[in-house]
Amino acid sequence: MAWWLVDDTDHQLVRDALHMERKRTAFLAEASSALLSTLNVGRCMDVTAQMAVECLADAALAISPTHGRRLSVVTCLRGGVPELSHHSVDPDDVPGLGEALRGFPPVPARWIDPTTAPQWLVPEGFGPVGSIVITPLPGHGVPAGALVLLRRAKTDSFSDEEEVFARLFAARAGAALSAARLYAEQSAITEVLMRELLPPTLRQVAGVDFAGRYRPSADHERIGGDF
Repeated sequence: MAWWLVDDTDHQLVRDALHMERKRTAFLAEASSALLSTLNVGRCMDVTAQMAVECLADAALAISPTHGRRLSVVTCLRGGVPELSHHSVDPDDVPGLGEALRGFPPVPARWIDPTTAPQWLVPEGFGPVGSIVITPLPGHGVPAGALVLLRRAKTDSFSDEEEVFARLFAARAGAALSAARLYAEQSAITEVLMRELLPPTLRQVAGVDFAGRYRPSADHERIGGDF
């Protein structure tokens, strides 16, 4: 009788790694589709936080760029719904957050002491924080915000591969947020310009009623104040 033993540990590890990469690729494709399907800034923030807890963390916070010392924060727990809150705090009090909001490279998770997380950063009822990842949301030339990922103490800490994956997701979220903010700015400018082109309010004069209608001129007419 002869026995032939084969160690397939490496083969199994490769298969597991391939399965994980396929799963992450599918998640990134789904995230891109969900984020780019809306040009509303608030909705993009909600989707960013909600999708982050599906695959990356136990809780996620999507933070808008600062306006003075006031932060707009969308928080989402796994299995919960996104909630918007505002905090008058200094982001530099959190290691890596101030830099992320200014667009600097992320601080490795191992450099952040989870016990130093301020109260506003930890969702109510979350429990002890085991590890934190803070990564910027890169926009088109300017930072679009920051993404904070939290894991409970009983959950495994973030690995180097998971931190890289978080940055890939953050890049897609940042691009979507930047596009949404640009669209909002263009819409506001268009509204101001359109307001000047609309006909004035017509009133009754000497018993005569007037009516008006706005109709943009066509290209061939070469008249009007269109922009």
